[in-house]
Amino acid sequence: MTAVTRAQAAAGGTGTGSELLHRLGYASVGGLVVSPILTLVTTPVVFLML
Repeated sequence: MTAVTRAQAAAGGTGTGSELLHRLGYASVGGLVVSPILTLVTTPVVFLML
């Protein structure tokens, strides 16, 4: 939760160098949100298929 909050600040920040931080922030937030969802869905499905 803390990492997502910090990455959101990087994604929405302004100032010098913020153009680079926007892309990094979007990628970080996307990865931190999507990976647990994929893990919680993919793992049970794979075990059910075995």
